[in-house]
Amino acid sequence: MPTKNPKYLRGDPKIPYEKNMVKARKLAEKYVRTSHEPIYFHKIRGSWTKELADSYKIMFSASNAKVMQELGIHLRQRIHFFKGFGIDFEKTGIETAIRFSKLLHKNNLMTSVYIGGTMFTQYFYKEVPEAKEWARKCQDGQKCTYSSFQLARYFPCLNNPEYVKYTYRVLDIAIDQVETDEIFFDNQILRHEPRSCRCEYCIQHLNDMIRKKYTLDECEERYGVREYPNATAPQWSQANKPWRLDAIKETHIQDWVDHRVSMLKEFYDTMKAYIYSKRKNIAVGMNIKGIHGNNRGFDNGVDHGVVTDAFDFSCIDGYSPSYKDGVLKSEIRFFKAAHSNHMAIESDFSTDFKCAENQVFNYKKFIPGHGWLGDMGDCPLVSRTAYYFRENQQRLMDKEHIHEVAILRSYPSVNYNCATVHENLIPLEQTLIMNHVPFGIIFDENIKQLDRHKVIVLGEQQALSDKWLDALEKFMKKGGGVIATGNTAKFNHWYRERKPTHGLTRFLGHAPRGEYEVAKIGKGKFVYIPKLDVHMKWDISDWYAIHGDGYRPVKNEMEVLKALKEATVIPLSYELSAPKGIIPEGIWVKKDKELDVHFLNNGDDELDMYLKVALPKGKKKATAKYVNPDRGINESIDVAIGKTFVSVKVDAPETYSCVQIKFT
Repeated sequence: MPTKNPKYLRGDPKIPYEKNMVKARKLAEKYVRTSHEPIYFHKIRGSWTKELADSYKIMFSASNAKVMQELGIHLRQRIHFFKGFGIDFEKTGIETAIRFSKLLHKNNLMTSVYIGGTMFTQYFYKEVPEAKEWARKCQDGQKCTYSSFQLARYFPCLNNPEYVKYTYRVLDIAIDQVETDEIFFDNQILRHEPRSCRCEYCIQHLNDMIRKKYTLDECEERYGVREYPNATAPQWSQANKPWRLDAIKETHIQDWVDHRVSMLKEFYDTMKAYIYSKRKNIAVGMNIKGIHGNNRGFDNGVDHGVVTDAFDFSCIDGYSPSYKDGVLKSEIRFFKAAHSNHMAIESDFSTDFKCAENQVFNYKKFIPGHGWLGDMGDCPLVSRTAYYFRENQQRLMDKEHIHEVAILRSYPSVNYNCATVHENLIPLEQTLIMNHVPFGIIFDENIKQLDRHKVIVLGEQQALSDKWLDALEKFMKKGGGVIATGNTAKFNHWYRERKPTHGLTRFLGHAPRGEYEVAKIGKGKFVYIPKLDVHMKWDISDWYAIHGDGYRPVKNEMEVLKALKEATVIPLSYELSAPKGIIPEGIWVKKDKELDVHFLNNGDDELDMYLKVALPKGKKKATAKYVNPDRGINESIDVAIGKTFVSVKVDAPETYSCVQIKFT
């Protein structure tokens, strides 16, 4: 904000909004959502319509800003600022952003601007001729173009110092003239092979990275000689197609993956550091997209663990959550991972479900002088559910989410494997999701926080370091449980097979024998599942990615649930019996005193749900309320009291509901 003490920070419960829903709906009919796309982009892409053009006449007006204020739209994600046509070319749009930002700030609202990561060469090259040298250079020497047949739209190399300097100029205008409160970077993630950049800066980065990552002694262990290699980019061919890779054991390709992942993270670090050098109360977001059924590191340079604390938020690019014929489609992994890498996730508020999903599962991040990310500040929805969350935001901010069963996505396992790891890991996660297990997702960066969890799940984590095996052993000796499947720990962190001693020998007393086994480790337990029976197998004919039936639970679902039960030494805080399409989330409003268990229905039948909750230590009684905003229900319900737990029975919601429990 332009003032040192803005009237309202994000998430402030005092932010005004029209509470009369009849009046609010009339206001919502007048509201025009601001766009991050300039009108000339739509004309070039072929998506222009007269209706769209008419909306642009309204969206940046004083009247629209006033409607936003009255609806409580405190920070709209996001307005057009820089798409990649050139600072001079986009001068009119930039001036509009400056003017509209003043309007928003005058109305005690906040501003979010968009910075695109591509170059529209038809115009950008005229303004910045030297930018012809900034474009990413593919293996065939051609420039790396955007998708959807936008073939004059090129990606710049993130390692090119002149491109970085130009981006600083764009940021200077956003911070100094627009006085923006939030900056969102789009389109920086990398492209599939063989469209990775091979310019001189990238090859230099590759070699510099190796020198920073390994000592000469480690080079001798890794490469066989005590000297640094003169590394080059992999050359893909008809004989060596990148989509035919499963386990990546060749150090040359591993280094290339590490280079791509680290260069993306370093670009984000550089941008955030520059922004913070000018002002620290700006939220910084990057579009890295979610956790999907493919190797995001190899394909796009994205590892959700590596970017921990690199920026403040990311976003979901439009999707349709659903449950149909036993297949659950959800971005739940993205939300769960956000609690481990500390970024809020922005999504649209177009439906009650998406509103509830955003509020219930999201990581809430506080930035001093800015406020809480993951708030309701971009919600134009006028409904009972949306208003419930507006009125109860404080029950969700700075609270502990119950993620007692943690699924590990170790860096070498998910980034040095393009098929079999993902083929098993996604449906295993789906099994826990659809059986209502209170789970979270963790990464290598979370190795020192294992005590937050009760069970760690190693779903086909083939490449595990000794450091991880030591940490897991310590975790189990203190009473934790570990479940491992298939070829977990068969290889070390460089994907070298552990021979003659398998990695799991230290827990089982022998190498896995292809049978289900349980071993006691100190106060804890280790459970081994020899194989996950999945619905979708790897096909080398094209790029591998989970879709369709791949989003079903594993066929040996009951074996996984048996393993979870046997590995759980310390009882989980809650268990839920409900239709498969229901996803719960437990959140401590007050630790060991007040617990909210939220339920979101992805489209399943509205049948009875049975919730069993463990009594916290020292507590003997409990009362409960059932809240279903859409049905106007907020009432006390019967609670069955046991020696160690309480239980309630409630109806499954059409969209969203919550059980609020107080312990005494």
